[in-house]
Amino acid sequence: MIREFKKEDIDDVMKIWLETNLSAHPFVEASYWNKNYEAVKEAIEEAEVYIYEEENEIMAFLGGVECYVAGLFVKSKCHRRGIGTNLIEFLKEKKNTLVLNVYVNNTAATNFYIQNGFEIVEEKIESETNESEYTMEWKKGI
Repeated sequence: MIREFKKEDIDDVMKIWLETNLSAHPFVEASYWNKNYEAVKEAIEEAEVYIYEEENEIMAFLGGVECYVAGLFVKSKCHRRGIGTNLIEFLKEKKNTLVLNVYVNNTAATNFYIQNGFEIVEEKIESETNESEYTMEWKKGI
C-alpha cells in the first residue's frame, strides 16, 4: 500500500535512507551520509514523501519537491519485488515531468530509472562527493 508520510514514520524512513545509501554508494565515504543525516531528516519532514508499506512495516519511500525526485529508497530485503516501480508509477500519475539525479557509479539505479522511462539529459560532477552523476528526466506522453 502506498500512503503519504506521517511524522511518526521519520525514524523508520531515516533508517532506510541511511542503510540504502551506505549499501548503494560504496564509492562515497560513509561519513558523507552520516554528516548529512540531520539535514535530510529535516528536509524529509518538509518534502512530499510517499511510503510503501506492507502489514504496517515501511518497505520503501520516495521523496521530493514539486517535480524533483530527491530519492527513492527500498529496503534491501525488498529489492526486485516491484516496490520501487510502484512508487515511481504512483508519482507519474500525479506529475507531468519528473527529474532526478543519480550517481553514474550506481548502475543498478541508473538502469532502474531507464527501465521506468527516464532519459539521461546531463552528466556532471556532484560538488560535495566529487562523483559523476546523471540528471535524468521523465515526461508524460502526449
